[in-house]
Amino acid sequence: MLVGFVGGLLTGLAGSGMDITVFAVHTLYFRVSEKTATPTSVILMAINTSVGFFFKSFWLGGMEPQALTFWLVCVPVVTFGAPIGSWLASYCHRLVLAWFVYIANTVQFVAAVIIVLWKGAYGYNGQLAVASGCVICLQAWFFCWLERLGRVVDEGARDLE
Repeated sequence: MLVGFVGGLLTGLAGSGMDITVFAVHTLYFRVSEKTATPTSVILMAINTSVGFFFKSFWLGGMEPQALTFWLVCVPVVTFGAPIGSWLASYCHRLVLAWFVYIANTVQFVAAVIIVLWKGAYGYNGQLAVASGCVICLQAWFFCWLERLGRVVDEGARDLE
């Protein structure tokens, strides 16, 4: 429940969080294969997005027009991309899938850095850059801590056998 709560907070702040948090807990702590963790996190994010969209639409005064436009653009990509990606991933070795995740995340990270540091009409946004750097450092620490904790639990389980 704690992971779901933190993931939901991150999703509300950044648009993503539930999926990567659940994926990290599954793979780093519980030692679940990436082939299992990927579709699980995709399904959870789909449920979270649907609930959030309908809650905002019907109970919190409706969606902003620009947010609705972004959502409509994403619907066909996710509707077809998620099942096709999950199907293709079922035929890949787990390390191929892991490397794809590493490369995709690296590309997203570089793109995010370029966007944050971009000098647009409002100039350099130093506060956003500092906040993003803090979040990245905190996430790196969390993932390392989670992996170490998972290793300890895994070794403890082996000792019981």
